[in-house]
Amino acid sequence: YVHAIKEVAEYYSIPVLDLFADLGICPDVEVQKEMFCPDGLHPNDEGNKKIALKLKKFLEKINPKYLTEKGFYPENSQ
Repeated sequence: YVHAIKEVAEYYSIPVLDLFADLGICPDVEVQKEMFCPDGLHPNDEGNKKIALKLKKFLEKINPKYLTEKGFYPENSQ
């Protein structure tokens, strides 16, 4: 499915964030599994933070002005 999604998105010039490929969390590596997704699938708080940071960077790349205009930057987030 990933290939089809990327193919269609490319055709329509829609950016795609492939978290599976780009996140850097590999549940097959025991240390990463314990740190980010203890059940091997669902992210814990640390995993969610990593996803949020990756998503934030992806959205900034697409349209940096949108995030600040819509107030998506709480003062304590970095």
